Amino acid sequence: MVIQHVQLVSFRNHRQLNIDTGARVVLLLGPNGSGKTSVLEAISLMSLGRGLRARTMDEITTHSSIDDERGRHDYLYPKSWSLALALADDDILTVECEKGKKSGRSGKKVCRLNENILNSSEMIEQMRVLWLTPQMNTIFIGAAASRRKWLDRMVYAYFPDHALDTIRYNHYIKSRLAVLKSHYVDHRLLTLIEEQLAPIALRIEMRRGEILSMIRDKMVMLADEELGKKEGEFFRSLKLSMQSQVLSVIASKFKDQYDLSSPAAGYHTSAERVRENNSENCITNESMESKAIPNPRLSEKELLVLAAFLKAREGDKNRGYSSFGPHRTDLIVRDGKGVLSGLCSTGEQKVILLAISVAHASMISEKYKNTVLLLDDLVAHLDPERQEALLKTLLRLRLQLFVTTTEDDCKELMLRLGHDLTVVELAANPL
Repeated sequence: MVIQHVQLVSFRNHRQLNIDTGARVVLLLGPNGSGKTSVLEAISLMSLGRGLRARTMDEITTHSSIDDERGRHDYLYPKSWSLALALADDDILTVECEKGKKSGRSGKKVCRLNENILNSSEMIEQMRVLWLTPQMNTIFIGAAASRRKWLDRMVYAYFPDHALDTIRYNHYIKSRLAVLKSHYVDHRLLTLIEEQLAPIALRIEMRRGEILSMIRDKMVMLADEELGKKEGEFFRSLKLSMQSQVLSVIASKFKDQYDLSSPAAGYHTSAERVRENNSENCITNESMESKAIPNPRLSEKELLVLAAFLKAREGDKNRGYSSFGPHRTDLIVRDGKGVLSGLCSTGEQKVILLAISVAHASMISEKYKNTVLLLDDLVAHLDPERQEALLKTLLRLRLQLFVTTTEDDCKELMLRLGHDLTVVELAANPL
């Protein structure tokens, strides 16, 4: 077990909550509004970002419904919140909202192990937190950005450095667009930015592709070893792919379509490296020598990606947005018949989400022993046969599982499966 005890103070609708969670499986049972999802949200804040609801730190605080003398209500009460998790090794992991010093500034998340403040990389090493919520049920019919965000979160859990790469990429791609939109386009500066972008973009896409490949392999393994015939065939038949401009550039090997010695590329020539001065801010046909020298630090694949950024410059300037890069990648999922996941039924989409999430959780738990999986409203849209097949598979994984439900049937099923189980019953309207 990773988490032994959970304490919440002024968190959502919990003014004060203390629950023991010292079991492999923790079932949070209660009616709507009892704060089951809030417990999962609190645990999810131990990961990178803003948790499973993606709210600002101020929005998480408990709200008061007491009116004052002027008739105003819904004040934040109190002005901060905190949560504490007692871990299996007697350590205490805490997160609290630290208010901004300036008026109106949102608070920020501060994480501590015992009394020591943890940075993002140290925090994720303490615990790998994965989750699946009902809000994600529409991920296959929504915008590509939501699927891309989900894919990146799966990559973060396995490759923590991926988070820093995405932050850097977003910074450089915005800087590139700002230069393109400026009245005076400095091609030399653009080249410096794009030389930073190319290797980052390639790493992002290669990691995404690697994770998808690992998930596909894991689903086949689960289908063969863990699941029954019906569910096993469903897992085995799912097809995961990535619509990636960057990987298409690499695969098609169209390096020869781009002239890296073109003046528009903005490369410094050997002579210009010597005679750089303030009067030559932009490389033109007149200032370029006959042959430009590409950055020798970039690999052949990175040069292919760089060439694509170079070719997109003029179009991006006219369009006002960046048309090439990992920020335009989409996750494509098809069922065994080749039907896109967005065209499947609600129940099938739920099972597809669960299949990918379970395979990913299995993969992460094999690499990291401190893995926690949060499943909100697990049994919705699942028939009894699929519920049992799914739970049997989940119970075999080497992780701690938190499940919320309003159904007593789920409790009875888990008890019947005879696993290490703690049932926490929450009352309606805990405030």
